[in-house]
Amino acid sequence: MKKFMKNKYFYLIITIIFMVLVYTHSKTFLANDDLPYMFLYRTDVRVDSLLDVIKNQCADYFNINGRVVVHSVLQTILMFDKTLWTVLNPIMIILGIVFLIKIVNLNNKKTNKILSLLLGISLYLLLINFKQIIYWVAGSVNYVWVFTLLISLVYLHHKYGFHKNKYINMLIIFILCLLHECTMVFTIVYVLGNMIIDWCQFKKFNKDYIFYIIGFLGSLVLLLSPANQNRLVSDEVWNSLNIIEKLLTSIPIVSKNILNLTNYKMSLSYIYILSISILLIKNKDKFSIVNLILIILNMILIYILKNNWLYLTLVLLLVTGEIYTCIKNKQYKNIILCLSIYAVVYFNIISPTHASGRPNYYFYMYIILISISLLNETIKNKNIKKILFIILPLITISLLSYEIYIYKTIGNYHQERIEEINTYKESNSKDTLYLTEIPSKYGDYHMDINLPDKDWFNYQSFINYYNLPKDIEIKYIKK
Repeated sequence: MKKFMKNKYFYLIITIIFMVLVYTHSKTFLANDDLPYMFLYRTDVRVDSLLDVIKNQCADYFNINGRVVVHSVLQTILMFDKTLWTVLNPIMIILGIVFLIKIVNLNNKKTNKILSLLLGISLYLLLINFKQIIYWVAGSVNYVWVFTLLISLVYLHHKYGFHKNKYINMLIIFILCLLHECTMVFTIVYVLGNMIIDWCQFKKFNKDYIFYIIGFLGSLVLLLSPANQNRLVSDEVWNSLNIIEKLLTSIPIVSKNILNLTNYKMSLSYIYILSISILLIKNKDKFSIVNLILIILNMILIYILKNNWLYLTLVLLLVTGEIYTCIKNKQYKNIILCLSIYAVVYFNIISPTHASGRPNYYFYMYIILISISLLNETIKNKNIKKILFIILPLITISLLSYEIYIYKTIGNYHQERIEEINTYKESNSKDTLYLTEIPSKYGDYHMDINLPDKDWFNYQSFINYYNLPKDIEIKYIKK
């Protein structure tokens, strides 16, 4: 109780954020993969038991996707439509930010939790290019939930180390490797990186890593899924390219996707560059100054030449500056964390879906981690701390208010559509169903705002979910 009272304002802010996020989530609607995952084998029969989930995922492993554990969770929560998700997703978002703060706190015992939370949630709300995934049931479970699980385990490792309960650690590594492609790549790089750091520090090989490498076998469950194999060969154009052609195509696209300086929706790119620049300035040495000058020149060339390969050189310069700073401050665990995050992002260069940028969620959460860490270094100056206690609450309130406005508006459009569907069904009409079109400007904030149409791969699932005639025609009208 004493500890709770000491942090009462921290918990109060979390409660307010949670209530706002529950409200905004309640205004969304099921979209894209949410709809077929509600039905057994993608028929018109609803999944309504754990046995159905198990049967469906066994079939999906061979035909749809190898992420059977993640999608088992997804199908389970979809048995309750989006009611359960509306509460759980805000919890996962907040927990993800809290664990980032806890990791920072391990290196800085005087972490200001309130300012860290305000900064963390403010930066999170600026992830406009990821709102579609954050507010999409299937997308959030695959990325938001999985990242929160991963970062909680990273925190535990930073706090307790790798070598307690090695068999439990091996099991965790096995599960992370089969869970998702992102966790698989992160875990392999993270474990091997820590193995190298341990060897460099203690000049001997720790036998526990043999067990952890055995845990990598979990990746075979994911990679050898017949469904995943089919997905990899389904893009004929991509598969017609040799490996060099694939890399020359994908590397500049992936690099631009994480640091697009000309897209206002990606303000966190500038925050990342600013954070690394501040770290380099604080180093006060020639290498850091040269590195900073090269970063600035690289950015100028991007604006002038508009060549996507310049994003790769910018990434390399930023990583160099970050790793150099970590080495100088003897923060070796942070080096491994940095490289593991980048591995997740760039692993996508071998995939036909490299342009989607969904693994970049890990990178943006990492930017929030760096920003929180830098904040707590900066507020050692009492005057700056006082200013931030005025500015950050105002920014957070403004962003939360805007979030409420956006999703209240989307929710109003959705409610209008529900009324239009109900009116159509009550009239027993076989004419065209006209639904209100949502303005395209809201497309950044919600997945598939003006679907389905007959060419949409989830069209039949939409019809089944709303119990509409199978031969119905749907059109969208502006109002």
